[in-house]
Amino acid sequence: MEQQQQIPKLEFDHELLKEINDKIMKPNEKIQIEYYGNFDDEDEEPIQYEVFYIYLYVNRKVASRIELMFGESDYTDLFEGMIISSDTDTEYQQRNYNTILRSVIVLLMPSMKIQGKKIEQIVSNAQNYLSVYSLAKLGFVVEEFEGHQQFDLSFYSPHQETTQQQRVAKQKNLKQYIKKKQTIKEISMVLQKKDYKKSFVLAKKILNRICGGCLQTKKRKSSA
Repeated sequence: MEQQQQIPKLEFDHELLKEINDKIMKPNEKIQIEYYGNFDDEDEEPIQYEVFYIYLYVNRKVASRIELMFGESDYTDLFEGMIISSDTDTEYQQRNYNTILRSVIVLLMPSMKIQGKKIEQIVSNAQNYLSVYSLAKLGFVVEEFEGHQQFDLSFYSPHQETTQQQRVAKQKNLKQYIKKKQTIKEISMVLQKKDYKKSFVLAKKILNRICGGCLQTKKRKSSA
């Protein structure tokens, strides 16, 4: 008899996700998290990844998704972090779906556990400045990227209060980078556990701007 695959236990605030679906998503839209499977990466060191996806469905079709990869190496029995990468169907771009999913992940992080262990950090490898800016607005900071001294990253200050004049200056700075069409190989952005609470507030503000202030949720404990 074929052995049934053991699905790792992922805990998060299900009530919060339900609230987001009820208050932000349209009747034909739904966000849900599903287990995908696992794979081994032997390139640098033996690592096994457990993979989940957070999907945004429109009319039961996947419009946008973010891959959630939890890694466990031979050197530790802890899931030290989560790697995320996003993808939105061309038909559904420019609808804030990717922004919504990223914000939902950040809102769920304080309550999220994999196999009973807290997630220490989230890492996302941005491929362009728009992605860097979107992640920075959620509290992610630049971890590393090749040639970073060539660029001014001073406008990435996610946890600092800024004036309207400063915000306009940051937007102008970003547009200049985009206009120059600077090419980058990869920028590693990270959100650490110590910043989850601050980023929770940032993500809530972003979703409230999208839905007109409909989300009043507070952090709650995780549930399986």
